[in-house]
Amino acid sequence: MLPIGDIENVTKNERVNTVVLAARFGVVMRTIKRDMKVLQDMGLVEHVGPSNGGYWKRLK
Repeated sequence: MLPIGDIENVTKNERVNTVVLAARFGVVMRTIKRDMKVLQDMGLVEHVGPSNGGYWKRLK
């Protein structure tokens, strides 16, 4: 899983999507989707907008 600190830095003041996160961390989009699902289940992020678009929003 990607380091939580890195996710916090990326999502602190911006809206990001899986494409941006995959490019930022140098991983495939499937990795981002898996890791964001874990963070979502933990209540740390939520996805805003349609499943084939939208962005991730940091909650805590």
